[in-house]
Amino acid sequence: MLQRILSLTRKCIAEYKMIKSGDVIGVGVSGGKDSVITLLALSELRRFYTEDFEIKAITIDSDPGKNDFSEIKKLCSEHNIEYSI
Repeated sequence: MLQRILSLTRKCIAEYKMIKSGDVIGVGVSGGKDSVITLLALSELRRFYTEDFEIKAITIDSDPGKNDFSEIKKLCSEHNIEYSI
């Protein structure tokens, strides 16, 4: 499944010329499956994509102190992605 998502992501990025070398891509991460798979797909893609780019994950905490973003923080750390809340 991840291979298919990577293939479609790469195709879309190439077709629409969405990423150029040196770009910094900000990904809004809520913790839901859509934002997490987008983050992971871009992380995997940067390993072999022809253009060199950086990823930064961003979460907006709408209820400070009541949400636990530790799993997102851990995921970002494992994939060498800067994470900001």
